[in-house]
Amino acid sequence: MAAALSIAGSACLTCLGDDRHAQLAAIFAGKPTLRPLSELEGAPSGYEDLTAGWIEPRSLLSHRLWAPLSMAALHVARRAVAEAAWDSLEDVPVFFATSRGPVAGVREPWPGRRPTGLMAASNSLPAEPAAAISSEFGISAPWQVLSSGCCAGLDALQMAAVWLRAGEASRALVVAADLPLVAAVLEDYDRSGILAHGDLPGMHPSEGAAAVCLEAKPGLLEIVETLSLSEPEARFGGNRPLPRLAAALTGMRQRHGDPSLLIPHASGTARHRLHEQQALEEALGNPEHLAMKPFTGHCVGASALIELVLGMDQLRRLPAGSSMLKIASALGGKHACAWLRKS
Repeated sequence: MAAALSIAGSACLTCLGDDRHAQLAAIFAGKPTLRPLSELEGAPSGYEDLTAGWIEPRSLLSHRLWAPLSMAALHVARRAVAEAAWDSLEDVPVFFATSRGPVAGVREPWPGRRPTGLMAASNSLPAEPAAAISSEFGISAPWQVLSSGCCAGLDALQMAAVWLRAGEASRALVVAADLPLVAAVLEDYDRSGILAHGDLPGMHPSEGAAAVCLEAKPGLLEIVETLSLSEPEARFGGNRPLPRLAAALTGMRQRHGDPSLLIPHASGTARHRLHEQQALEEALGNPEHLAMKPFTGHCVGASALIELVLGMDQLRRLPAGSSMLKIASALGGKHACAWLRKS
């Protein structure tokens, strides 16, 4: 039997704030939270009909040394570590996930930020958030960076789980962050035809970050299984049927039963909605699910870990023995899943 892995602390930061309970309450209340992107100071022009979500106050992510992406990662890391009551992190490896990296505030300006020239090369590194966490917490253990699109957060969680189960560490810090509301990123999404202009289906790009403290011991919330797989025919996310996802979910159901709480990827694009739903029905019947992106927006590489963290908050409220399944899918034909159980 695989070694027990438990969640010691967690945090997330979205357009709904950084209080997990308040964020989840807003989602269950069905309150509209996404806003016209034109209301964001410094937002790129040409997207007046696009609604999105962003982190406030903007000063929270403004720092002379670290890039805004690093500040988002540091914010959630500090909150998760505080909840876990970890005093020293010297031997804790860091697994950082992002899809689009540090464009915001580096390649494109961040209102109010006065960057230090000496840090310019560091600020532009996709790995800087991991290095910033290591530096600020005095960590001498290694850090790793994963950039597998919308699967990145769950892939980082799986990598951390592999390390802990292999005995490479007894604790791990998993962090994901993305700030996609900049011209260079939005232009790429727009050319691909996946943005939700006006009332059309599509994704609502949004900012967000999340962190999870993982321990190799039993706890209230335990990771039962993580998996990652490729769907080579679905190169453009869920634009084609997803038989390999359906097969993987069927196997998980056979091993663990029916999940009490299901959080699908639910990107918002019409074709992905169709094909993910088909895979879910084939593998799990017709399960009820909780879609979070209508409220948090699509935080790309951070979305999966954000939704896992918020889902865990709901799982804590369910009876002992309840379980949760979180699914993520990424461009290029990629899926990641995590199955958690409340002891």
